[in-house]
Amino acid sequence: ALQRVPEPCAAHLTPTPLVELGARLANISPGSALMDLSDGLARDLPRLLGWSQQSKGWGAELELEEGILSPALLDFCREFELPPLREALLGGEDYLLLGTAKNPEDIEKAAKESGGHAQIIGKVRKSSLLVNGAPLKLDGFDHFSK
Repeated sequence: ALQRVPEPCAAHLTPTPLVELGARLANISPGSALMDLSDGLARDLPRLLGWSQQSKGWGAELELEEGILSPALLDFCREFELPPLREALLGGEDYLLLGTAKNPEDIEKAAKESGGHAQIIGKVRKSSLLVNGAPLKLDGFDHFSK
């Protein structure tokens, strides 16, 4: 696998923690939130927004186009005839950060100052979780499931 998809494997096997970017993002504005994205967007986004088995937290409306996905992921999905968006939502262990901020400019400034990369993928809303206008119905990876 390492030879076929070196960038994703390297991110998993020899992660580079985004400490400086994380520190800058953690301090950008009141009401911001930040966490690691290790169990996949489908699992970690609800956690970030306060969802649990007992209650629903804040919602989000994401816009995810294939153009922002990793070229290695796209190649892998083409080869194995997998839907790239689904794999992007379920994938994890790449040690990226997931966060919210009141002002998108704050995210861009923090990324520029730390030499990191940040991608705005949506907006926080009052209720439901939507991806490209459809309800998010994937659970993502759970370490404690059967």
